[in-house]
Amino acid sequence: NQKVKELQDKLGEMVAVEIEEGMRVEIYRGACKGLVGQVVALDPVMAHVLIELRTLRTIRTIPRFALLPKEEVA
Repeated sequence: NQKVKELQDKLGEMVAVEIEEGMRVEIYRGACKGLVGQVVALDPVMAHVLIELRTLRTIRTIPRFALLPKEEVA
């Protein structure tokens, strides 16, 4: 539904302001959806996120609106 997508986009824009370098984030849109990584660099629109899997370690450039802060489990 178009309305739902618009609301998701607005929420993403609001959360993008909270993204900081060093923060753990979950990617909730795009090809890397569902992966968790650490923000290693930021620019006004994009975040560079270190993603580590069993056999892969890569930095992907992800739009900030596609990220959600990941809460640490104590």
